[in-house]
Amino acid sequence: MRALLWILVAEHAFALATPPYQPGVEHAFHLVFGLLYAWLALRLPGERRHRILLTVLLGIQFAGRFVVFALIEEPWIRASLIPGALITIVLVALLWKPRGSEAQRVGHVAGRTGDRLGAVGGDPTDG
Repeated sequence: MRALLWILVAEHAFALATPPYQPGVEHAFHLVFGLLYAWLALRLPGERRHRILLTVLLGIQFAGRFVVFALIEEPWIRASLIPGALITIVLVALLWKPRGSEAQRVGHVAGRTGDRLGAVGGDPTDG
């Protein structure tokens, strides 16, 4: 997960280093998001608030990719949006996938629920 986040940091650095070189909203976006992604990459897996902030940033960037696709017709830019969108989707999925103890806790609760239901209702195969 951390490696995917560093790829997004590199993507923002690349965007800052490519024309046009006039400072504008897009440069501020790439600078701020690149720095925030780097800061969060150093803190992963981090606290829940870090995952929420990262999810919000990824959502904003995901929506922004559609705006860029609509506004810029250069094929190489449009093509570069696809891998970034895929990385965003994978990152969000990994961020909210139950980890170790969470997955065990969910499985344990599900197992107990199944046992209780079996005990109360009996085994339907018993004749």
